[in-house]
Amino acid sequence: MNRRVASVAFALVAAFPSLLSQQQWNVANPDVLAIAHGNERYVAVDAGGGIRVSKDGRAWTHAPSPVTTALRAIAFGNGLFVAAGDQGSIVTSRDAWHWTSQTSGTDVDLRGVGVVPGRFVVVGEIGRIRSSEDGVTWTLRASGTKNGLHAVANLAGVLHAVGDAGTVLRSIDGVTWSNTGAGGNKSLRGIAYKDGTYVVVGSSGYIGASSNGVNWDSQPSPASFDLNGVVSGPPGFIALGSDSTSDGKTVYTSNDGRSWVAQFQYAGEALRGIVLARGGFTTVGNGGVVAETPNGFAWSISSSGIRSWLRSVTHFNGRHVAVGDAGLVATSTDSLHWRVHRRDPNFRNSLCGVAAGPDALIAAGRQAGAPSGGLLLRSTDAGIWNTVHASDTGLNRVAHGNGRWVAVGLRRHPLNGAFLGVFLHSQNGTEWSGPIDRPETTELTDVAFANGRFVMVGNGGAVFTSTDGVTWLQAPSGTSANLLAVAGRDGRIVAAGDHGTLITSADGMSWQAANSGTSNRITALAAHAGWLVGVGDNGTVVVSRDGLQWEARSTGVASRLSGVGAGGGQFLAVGEQGMILASIVQQPNEVGLALPSLPADGPYSFTVFGPANTTVTVQASSNLKTWTTLYQIPGDSLPARALGTWPDDAPARFYRAIVLSR
Repeated sequence: MNRRVASVAFALVAAFPSLLSQQQWNVANPDVLAIAHGNERYVAVDAGGGIRVSKDGRAWTHAPSPVTTALRAIAFGNGLFVAAGDQGSIVTSRDAWHWTSQTSGTDVDLRGVGVVPGRFVVVGEIGRIRSSEDGVTWTLRASGTKNGLHAVANLAGVLHAVGDAGTVLRSIDGVTWSNTGAGGNKSLRGIAYKDGTYVVVGSSGYIGASSNGVNWDSQPSPASFDLNGVVSGPPGFIALGSDSTSDGKTVYTSNDGRSWVAQFQYAGEALRGIVLARGGFTTVGNGGVVAETPNGFAWSISSSGIRSWLRSVTHFNGRHVAVGDAGLVATSTDSLHWRVHRRDPNFRNSLCGVAAGPDALIAAGRQAGAPSGGLLLRSTDAGIWNTVHASDTGLNRVAHGNGRWVAVGLRRHPLNGAFLGVFLHSQNGTEWSGPIDRPETTELTDVAFANGRFVMVGNGGAVFTSTDGVTWLQAPSGTSANLLAVAGRDGRIVAAGDHGTLITSADGMSWQAANSGTSNRITALAAHAGWLVGVGDNGTVVVSRDGLQWEARSTGVASRLSGVGAGGGQFLAVGEQGMILASIVQQPNEVGLALPSLPADGPYSFTVFGPANTTVTVQASSNLKTWTTLYQIPGDSLPARALGTWPDDAPARFYRAIVLSR
């Protein structure tokens, strides 16, 4: 029996083990779909089955979730949090940190959770309603409708459920339900009550009002897009929208439920859930956006949502830095929570590449949809950016190495209109030489510094190498395919591009073809911690240890991925519609624990790693002598997140992972 042990003191990371061939790629910024408050905690749930917890609604910590299906609703009552979602998923928790998956008795998607004293109710597709007295045992209830139900709320002690075709149901106890008549003919997404007035909202901006919850009148709505929910509070009613319209607003308010005013926009992001707690409203939505207001009028953003196309990502001074369309720059210390530093819908340039040097970042860009309007931006903190170069040259990527920066792109010849590949170079990142034409290709698409040399690649299989970034030699690549990406490590340089084309070289001059494991276009490559990773169209991720043998990895997404980078123990892939995928950097055949940070509030968690042919036993100790078993995790469930424990009288806390081969 083979026994291996990896230990970690409570705030120290020991290792990032397991196999990249088992590596999990997870969406790092899923849409947050619902939020609740209870036991002095905010709890939000997301489209990836994630659960996040906050004491103040601003600083959030992820709690381990037992499901990966979308959680679409959450409520607190009777001392218990209950969340529900796709495929009949129901999870419960008393403290917001430890969650248990429950058997709902249905596999239909659940859309709403409601609470009355002594009973919980979930509602969903095909009119499905189930209730439970303890959150564990769920019983089917007759709804009297086959219309999909999207929300349920306790209004003045009476449960109201709303759904498709204007469906409005009522119940005193969550067991017996009656149809009170149609609140219009739209798909209803939310219902609220205040001072004798009921309000429903739904598709195509529909707003209905009623004085008795039975007879409904359509109200003039300033929105033409779907409204996702409504809540009442001190200022009256607040309705949430999805996607921007001509006025760009996503929040609407009303004092009486009948006259509505557009109040707030967040870059066209959809807002999905809202809760009234601690004297104010907190709302969540697409891309992980979190916004708050004391009154519905003055709003502040505590976490940024991202829906712009992200083109490139790197790591600098402990932070991931991503760039994209509309000049977007966003940063994150953990890949989960992102802060947008720069975004302007009127900015005509897309930032296509970003690279880190010893003391600065350089971002390269071009006018959206055109091979012109190129620029280079420089920053020493990822927050404040200054333009250091602007010309009619469209720039794609940038790299740093051997004390020099190199940027690559294309321009149109002023006489014959033909496209030419170009590059620029700089020693300090502020003063640039060029653009310098490379007429051998119509476009230079990427550049990297690897194995002591720069390598540029481009259309038509173009490859150029240089030791100083100034004088270049063209190398025969053996392919005519457009090459879109280049990276290297440990004596191996790799270039890739259209149709999954991949070539490798030891010196940058002699190249040979390799099987990439995909026929999809590979748009970006990165090297880190002994691994090469390529990303591309249709959610493509391919990995290799040596640059010669490649394997495709499943990501579960079909998005076009445009950039990949690594740092802080993670690979990040970015792409269209703000897609961010994250994966832990792992080494083969090892076991270990990783504790990325201590949260400001609540228990800390760590990630457990190990190969698939193992069972990992996690133990804890306060003195390194007596060990207590906390978890036993099968290898096919790894990596897994586990919560730590710390007795009040313990001066220190240690953890170890003991691995027994099967």
